[in-house]
Parts: sequence; C-alpha cells; structure tokens
Amino acid sequence: MRLAAVVWLAVVLQGCAWVEEQKQVARRQQAETNFVEAVGSSPLAAVRASLEQDRTLANAFRMVPGRRRSYPAESALTMAIKHRQRDMIELLLAFGADPNLPQADGESPLSVTIGLDKDRADKVALLLEKGADPEKVYATGSALHRAASVHTAAARDTFAILLAKAAGVGGPDRSGWTPLHSAASSANPTVIRLLVGKGADVNVRTTAPRPGEGMSGEVAGTTPLSIVARDRQIAGAATLCALGADPDLPDSTGASARQVAARVAASEAARGSPGSSDVIRHQNMAAFLAKGAGCDALLARNRGGEKVPEAEVLRIANLSECDAGWGWACGQAGWAYYQGEGAREDDERALELFRQGCEKSLTKNEWCCGMTGILHAEGKGAPKDPVEGARWLATGCETPDPKRADEQSCNRLGLLYVAGNGVPKDLTRARSYFKRACDQKYQAACDNLAKHAGG
Repeated sequence: MRLAAVVWLAVVLQGCAWVEEQKQVARRQQAETNFVEAVGSSPLAAVRASLEQDRTLANAFRMVPGRRRSYPAESALTMAIKHRQRDMIELLLAFGADPNLPQADGESPLSVTIGLDKDRADKVALLLEKGADPEKVYATGSALHRAASVHTAAARDTFAILLAKAAGVGGPDRSGWTPLHSAASSANPTVIRLLVGKGADVNVRTTAPRPGEGMSGEVAGTTPLSIVARDRQIAGAATLCALGADPDLPDSTGASARQVAARVAASEAARGSPGSSDVIRHQNMAAFLAKGAGCDALLARNRGGEKVPEAEVLRIANLSECDAGWGWACGQAGWAYYQGEGAREDDERALELFRQGCEKSLTKNEWCCGMTGILHAEGKGAPKDPVEGARWLATGCETPDPKRADEQSCNRLGLLYVAGNGVPKDLTRARSYFKRACDQKYQAACDNLAKHAGG
C-alpha cells in the first residue's frame, strides 16, 4: 500500500510539474506575442524599455490562434521590417536580433524585405551590414532566389546589392533550382547577366528535388535555357544564348532545350486555338531555338569571343516576338531603332515597327499607336503630317476602356488641340485629354491641365 501511495504521489507531482511548465510556456508565448505586436505599433522608447528588461525578446515570435493550438508567425524582426522604419530594425539588431532567423513560414528577414513595396533597398543594405546571408537556403529558398524571381526595376537593383555581398552565386534550393534558374523562370535578363558575370554556370543543371519539394513535372538536369524554352520567354532565351547557353544539353530524361520548346509548342497547339497569341509565341520559341536559328547565331558569336551588348540582344528578342504578333515587343524593338539602342538609329524602321505594334499585331499596343502619331507629327521616318499624327494619337488615347488608354498619346493629342495643329483649336477638348492622362498619374499631363485650366 505504501509503495502504491508513493507511486501515486509521484505521478500527481509529475502531472502538476507538467501543468506548471505548460503555464510557463503559455505565459512566455503571450509575452513574446505582446512584444512583437508592440514592435509593429508602439513607440521606439517603449520597445527599447522592454528589451532592456529582457534582451531575448529581440528574437521573439508572435503566436496566432489555430483550431487546436496556437502557431508562431512573424518574428520581432520581420514585424519591424514589414511595418516600421529603419530605427526599429536597428534597435532590434542592436539587442541581438538574428538577421538570419526565419519567420515561421520559412521566409528569412532578407526575403521578407525583398517583398516590400518601399524602403526595400535601404532595409536590405542594413540587414546585409549586420550579417544577413543572401545565399543561406531556407524553406522558401535563399534571398538570391527570391530577388531573382521578381521582375521589377526595383527588385533588379536590390538583387545587385545582394549579389555584391554574396560570397558566390548561390546553390540549389530544396527544389534543386539555383538563383540562375529562378532568374530564367522570371525571364529576367538583367539578373541573368549579373549572375553569369559573377561566375554562375550558364548551363547549370537542376539537382533532384528533395522529397515532397518541387513542382509537378520537374526533372533533374534542367538548364536555365530549358526553363525559358518551356515558358516561351524569348528575351531570357536570347540572353542565355548570347552568354553561351547550349540548346543541345539534355536533362535527366534526355530532352534538350530545343526539344522542350518543340514539345511544348506542339502540346499548346493541340489543345489551344491555332491562331492564339500564346500558341504562336510558343511556336516562335521553338523556331528561335531550332538548328541554325536565332539562338545558334548568338551562341556562335559568344563562342567566337564576342560579348553581345544587352541592348542588342533584347532588340533581337523583341523583333522575334514582334513578328510573332506581340504588340508590346514591336514597341520595344521600335524604340531601339528610334533611340539607337542596340541598333543603328533608324526612324523609318522605328515607325514601321510602331505601326505594326498598333494595327497589325495579334495583341495590339496603344503606346505603339501613340509613338506612330508622334513620329508623324514631328516628321520623323515620314513627311511631317500633324493630321496623320493626330489620327494615330487618337487611336492610342480614345480606347473603349479608359484604363487601356496610353497617357502619352492623350497628352500629346491635347497639345495638338491647344495649338490647333492638325486639328481645330479646342481648349475644352484639350483639357479632357490632359485629364484622362493625368488621371493615370502622367505628370506632364497634370502640368498641362493646370497650365490651361482657365483658357
């Protein structure tokens, strides 16, 4: 009896200890949650006071309730990155916040910062200064992977900052992709060039993904060129070919980039409308990667020791896409000839491409209409003709959906009505065009609207 009583008492005491331990855990979780929420909204002095009492809070996590239990979410540092200015981030780092500690979903502080709409570069630079590793791989990949996959001008600038601080060019993530594969997937020519320029192998192959990782259909041994071949991104393909990518390298199934492009084009044509722009662009990619075509021409120049300028590569890519019916690409190719970027300056060729993008492409582009109008009005590439210029500008501006109107076209058309140049002088109508462009945040039109408000 005595032994049974002793055992019973031990069990009770152990249970009480476990209950008290769980209470302590709950109190700590609540304290951390309160602190992280304070980081998001409280004054800097209040957060500092909490840290002075308990420095470990610098690496606290906010808990969010679930159906059966609570789960960690943001860390104190990622909360500050998302919602506060630099001074709060500096405070947490000064008190020991780990710049490489991921939040609960696997995103690192650097990756969270890359996703910001503002103050991105400044916060990235601060984290790097304090020891954040741009190559460290997390559940969502490294910061280099994340930045390489975002195709905006600001993200490209951020990527350059990250790469400058990185020891190398990044290894494979859990899906087997390197940052160069991510850059290829996002059709990001500038980032592709930065990575290859620092030493990334332009023909790097993916490794086999970890169990449960990677997308369906992914195969080991995929090159960056095979990725853009599958996604029909000519600008990415042209950039890679100009840097030495080999379209004949096979993946683990034996398929090369040429074969991938041809296979996807055939598959898309079989299940889609034969005349759709998407099918035609896939077919165009297959043609670009065919033996003796655009990729091989750029690759031959690379193997001959030539460094083909980026502007020329993009002009070649845009001409290819323009011929496949993509109006935006016609505009970019036209702009290259208009500005003499990647091609000799040629107003006649520019005008031809702008017109093609406006009226002949499968996906017509309003900006191309406006540029056609501007060249006619200014007498570039064709005899000066303000009447013809106004007609093209109206095509670019007077769209059924106001959101598709090209604001430059509207502004320039308004100026023609102010001057009575090619159209009757009509300030009321001019102001309506200025307003349409100003409503789309086109500052020159806003200035003109204010200038001619009382006329």
